[in-house]
Amino acid sequence: MTKYISLLQLKGGAGKSTLAINLIGYFISKNKRVLGVDGDLKQGTLTAWSHLFQHKNYTCVGINTLDELIAVLTEADEKYDLVITDLPPRLADIARSSLVFSDLVLMPVTTSAPDIWAAADISPLIEAAKKEKDVNLRIVWNRYKPTRRKEDLKTSSKEYLGHKEMNQTISDYVAYSDVVGMGTWVGAHNHVKAKAEFLQFAKEVEKLIK
Repeated sequence: MTKYISLLQLKGGAGKSTLAINLIGYFISKNKRVLGVDGDLKQGTLTAWSHLFQHKNYTCVGINTLDELIAVLTEADEKYDLVITDLPPRLADIARSSLVFSDLVLMPVTTSAPDIWAAADISPLIEAAKKEKDVNLRIVWNRYKPTRRKEDLKTSSKEYLGHKEMNQTISDYVAYSDVVGMGTWVGAHNHVKAKAEFLQFAKEVEKLIK
């Protein structure tokens, strides 16, 4: 059965594409058939990375409209083990439809006020999607540094946003940006800490979609 994972955040630059890229790399390393869907073609990070990352079990497609998204997700059913969608910021119809399709929605948030406010703005989309199905959404604390101030902000923000969170946070290791330009993922990189961190994160994702 095909599993659908979506990366959602209404604010650009939160790390959606980087998470999508590394999850694709992880699942490909597990011999899964993966479709990457680039819904953020204005930025086009996933598409550009996919031109560099060549693998027989991986395909990337770009979408611009809601109709294109629905057609791609429907056609992918049973053809792929996983479909990982990098959603566009500020396009509510596409985001809401992807929420309905998704087995897991990951929302990257940094411990900064603009990211947290943007995450809060997603709540109406989530509530609308919940009228059609349960939404399995997790906050991903991205570019995270475990200082006392950040821990306090993370705790208060979790209560403010009202969503569950991934146990494993993602640090601001430069390896995460390096691998994008290299056409690979952190699991194939020589940064030991980034690799170990992301493998733990990806295993947590696996459990959530089983």
